[in-house]
Amino acid sequence: MLRLFAVLATVSIAAQGVFSFTLPTAATFQQQRPSSSSASQLYERIGGGSSFDIVLFGAGDLRTTDHDGLATALSNGGKILPLCILDTENTLPNMPMGRSHTFDTAAILSSSLESLNGNLSSINQELKLHVKTGAKGQQFKELLNDVVEEIKIQYPDLEHVTIHACDLGEVDNQLGYGTLLHLKDYQDNGFVTVNAWNCHLRKQAWEDVEISPSSFPSNFLDYEKKYCLRDKKYAVKREDVSKNNRVEAVKIDSINKVPSKEDISKLLCAAFDYNLNDEDTKSKLERDCNTGIFATHWGGLDIISTFTEDSVLEAIATFFGEGSDNDGDEALVQRLKWWSGTQSKLTRNNLSLEHSAINWMMTGGSDNSSTSSFDSVKTKSLIEGELWTRYLAAPLLFGLVSPRYILQKARDIESSKGSNLLDNIVPTLLKSKNSIDVARTLVEAREWHKLFAYKNMLQNEDKKDNLYVGYWRWHGFLCRYVGLVINKGSEKSELIEKEGIVLVHGFGASGSQWKKTITELEHIVSGDKEVEALAPDLIGFGQCEKPSLTYTQYLWESYIASFTKDIAIGRQKWSSYTIGGNSIGGYTAMSASADDTVVNNDTDSLIVTCSGANGSRKCKGLVLMNSAGKVFKKEEIELMASENGSTVAEATANDLIGLSR
Repeated sequence: MLRLFAVLATVSIAAQGVFSFTLPTAATFQQQRPSSSSASQLYERIGGGSSFDIVLFGAGDLRTTDHDGLATALSNGGKILPLCILDTENTLPNMPMGRSHTFDTAAILSSSLESLNGNLSSINQELKLHVKTGAKGQQFKELLNDVVEEIKIQYPDLEHVTIHACDLGEVDNQLGYGTLLHLKDYQDNGFVTVNAWNCHLRKQAWEDVEISPSSFPSNFLDYEKKYCLRDKKYAVKREDVSKNNRVEAVKIDSINKVPSKEDISKLLCAAFDYNLNDEDTKSKLERDCNTGIFATHWGGLDIISTFTEDSVLEAIATFFGEGSDNDGDEALVQRLKWWSGTQSKLTRNNLSLEHSAINWMMTGGSDNSSTSSFDSVKTKSLIEGELWTRYLAAPLLFGLVSPRYILQKARDIESSKGSNLLDNIVPTLLKSKNSIDVARTLVEAREWHKLFAYKNMLQNEDKKDNLYVGYWRWHGFLCRYVGLVINKGSEKSELIEKEGIVLVHGFGASGSQWKKTITELEHIVSGDKEVEALAPDLIGFGQCEKPSLTYTQYLWESYIASFTKDIAIGRQKWSSYTIGGNSIGGYTAMSASADDTVVNNDTDSLIVTCSGANGSRKCKGLVLMNSAGKVFKKEEIELMASENGSTVAEATANDLIGLSR
């Protein structure tokens, strides 16, 4: 078992943006983004209480707490329309985890929107979320135009509309699952103005990286010293949305409802060209439910009861020990009962080896399958704050809570407890972490990785190698890969079949390990087919985030399996691929290639895999280079041998192997 902490992580490998378009930066929107002091001036120009505000919600800001766009619209006291657009051409095809965890992602979206709708009503009982959807082929801006036209008809004397949209940061904006990228055509067109807002932790840091990317810190420790330790100067105070009855809630009958989980499932399937009328496709998507990493909302946690804005805020307060002497993961287990006891909301997937390994870490192997017997959950074998990190993966991605809220909450709790004199004497790294330290590390490291990726996009230092760099989000964590088209294929046909090779690096390295290999392949690969090489950073290494997770071999296998489905096959449209790996990457590549052959169904014997998900069956070859893997003790091998010749996978699934270290 490998334990990696973001606070210790340093990276120095430069990256470049793969994206071909130019997105307006924060500076572009500066005159249109009102601060608390300039908001009144903006609305004075619009016409005071006669203003019309569209608060455009999307993945990344599906909440009412710490939502500056909503707060600004409410402070005006005019007409307000809360709106979410679910389109199958722009946002949904880019939804993280949507392709490989379709039905679970649909459930997460459904719960998010229902929660948001309820909380809007608690602010003003007439305030309702409107959700606009469209048929396959309709672009985001077309659907928004339809809404604007309906507003013009309903309010013929209206002269101006302000759209409030969340700026998720340059990397996430360009990943395309948020709203801001698709609003760039709405700037200064006379009738519509975009108010881009953000909830970044460090305004100064974002300005610095834009002004001088080359001088921006290249590792987290330097970033922490320059910005985080000067907390009071750079942190942004959050604004709470309070009850407000002065606004006039707008109602558009044609879109005045939140779509059901089933409706959102159909939209996601349309976005990914999945045919729900085909029973094999539907069965496969159902089998892929609950195959995310364990104790996340893609991996076992009940979505209905634990995935609302209120439940997330409750979990944060519980983790910090608010109103109690107990805090951290132990407080979550003891007070919320979501992970243990008869009230457990956690379901283990018995086909997932990652679930098996982490379940053993949590329970000592006491539970074999059912949800009702999680009665001995212990957190001492996990990294401190790991349960909380897993739980928050989806809420942070979809925006049920902001990192800024978590940081402010930690600051408030710390102030209420008073300062400890030892904090000024004992270096932070020598002290045991508590819930406040864990929270700070989670959100500060998350922000730094976004800033560091933006720094590298601005510098374009890999351009000299003809490589491109891409980013994606796996369970909400920002991850990186490098790639190169090593053979362009024949130009005779517009329908060129595309093949690829995935290269997995070894321990302590990154995807950049393969730069020379990829460029050499460019000189020796030929033929009619287009061939592309991709080399991802494994999560915990390189320029990927380094969350407080227990890093098992099964975690990395699951990561690579998702990468091939979401990026290689999904985004890059590969029809088949070969996978190769060096050292620990060889073991990961070998296991991932074996998993790719598995397609479980009701008629055959069910087979365990790293995640429990079905493979794509598009892996055509495997290359091992100085492969390495987990070393077992003699006693573990004897135990496996005594169980009728169990394989390592079978022994793991049957709880025969102890702590994975």
